[in-house]
Amino acid sequence: MFRRLLCCAVVFCVAIVPAVRADQPQAANLPLKRVVLFSSGVGFFEHAGEVKDNAKVEMRFKVDDINDLLKSLVVQDLDGGQVSTVTYGSKDPITKTLKSFSIDLTANPTLAQLLQQVRGERVVLDAPNELSGVIVGVETRKKKIGENEIIESDVLNLLTDQGLRAVALDTVSRIKLTNERLDAELRKALALLAAAHAADKKSVELSFLGRGTRRVRVGYIEETPVWKTTYRLVLAEGQKPFLQGWAIVENTSEADWAGVHLTLVSGRPISFTMDLYEPLYVPRPEVQLELYGSLRPQVYGQDVEKKAAGFAAVKAACAAPPLPPVSKPACCDKPVQWRQGVQSAAQGGSVGNLFQYVIATPVTLPRQQSAMLPIAGGEVKGEKVSIYNQSVLATHPLSGLRFTNTSDLYLMQGPITVFDGGVYAGDARIADLPPGGQRLISYGIDLDTEVAPQSTGRPEELLSVRLLKGTAIVTHKYTQSVEYTVKNSG
Repeated sequence: MFRRLLCCAVVFCVAIVPAVRADQPQAANLPLKRVVLFSSGVGFFEHAGEVKDNAKVEMRFKVDDINDLLKSLVVQDLDGGQVSTVTYGSKDPITKTLKSFSIDLTANPTLAQLLQQVRGERVVLDAPNELSGVIVGVETRKKKIGENEIIESDVLNLLTDQGLRAVALDTVSRIKLTNERLDAELRKALALLAAAHAADKKSVELSFLGRGTRRVRVGYIEETPVWKTTYRLVLAEGQKPFLQGWAIVENTSEADWAGVHLTLVSGRPISFTMDLYEPLYVPRPEVQLELYGSLRPQVYGQDVEKKAAGFAAVKAACAAPPLPPVSKPACCDKPVQWRQGVQSAAQGGSVGNLFQYVIATPVTLPRQQSAMLPIAGGEVKGEKVSIYNQSVLATHPLSGLRFTNTSDLYLMQGPITVFDGGVYAGDARIADLPPGGQRLISYGIDLDTEVAPQSTGRPEELLSVRLLKGTAIVTHKYTQSVEYTVKNSG
């Protein structure tokens, strides 16, 4: 009998659970599917998934990324649905919000200043015995300590049932507001201050309206660290050089990358930031009612007769016969050449070549972590050479390689660590190198080869003198030669 009753109770409980309304938004999740990182310091992030009926998707972002989000957010409901609204917490200045409460905590008030704001309210305090009354005000009194020292202390004046009482605030251990509404306002203001300290992240809510299961997609731009490249070059006797390339990426977003399709682009898209998150308030002039029709006192700052004579003189100069442009007065009707004497401060330069690496396998990278991803690997063409430059090192050449990019990939600039014969040989740097391009790289000092440069010069020679319309053109000849003695000890 007990089991039957228990069974009935369970069935009864399940039956009274209210069903979810069909038009009530349901929470949905949109996982991160694609990331495109640019070498200009921004990244494109795309979330995709499915929603059913009316749905809401909540996403969290850093406060510093909200402006980029508002500038670039793209939301799509692909199967007949409708994107409703995108809501997020306002960034109204906290001082403006604090001033909207009954108790203003903007200027970090003291206890005496707080009590001064709630004059006329009833409080219960321990000083040290419990005392109840209405706040009349707070005053500062001077108290003598010892023979020569005087200090100031705050005194709370209360109207109690027995009359007025003065209570020193340094003797009060507890104060309670009996007005529940005012007490709630104070607690809300303190909660706002606490939230402002940890307001480094904001929630953004996307609303979708429709029927049935639909595909949705969300994309946005976000500031990201610049992705970098680094290479390893392995040299071995009788074998072609082997090149291995890596890309260094950082996941500084608020979402884990789980099976994300990653693309690395070296392009330079024009990107800027704009403050769209901070509420803007336009200052308006204050206009007062004109209660009196009388004029205000006038103040004159110049002699009208002298100024009139000056204007007449300038007018006469403008009407005079034409003079050379240099001495013509500025008042006359001559177009002003605003562009004269202004040099362009901008100089053109190469912005690099556009290329991209599409990572073949999906990438999994938790947030706030970094990873190295292989982007190149295989044999390339290279020939060992000694590179000599007297201005770099006069006594020895540098060990180098005449390197040809025989791969199909565009090699982005970066460091190259060279291994020769299975041991570390040195480091080199390479500029952007397209497929088929050739570069010289140096990675160490060739100590087996010595160079002794010797410079000699000849006396100056006078070649010719030519007179042309009062100008003498004299031609001299200087000759200098350098002799290099190279010794190969290897």
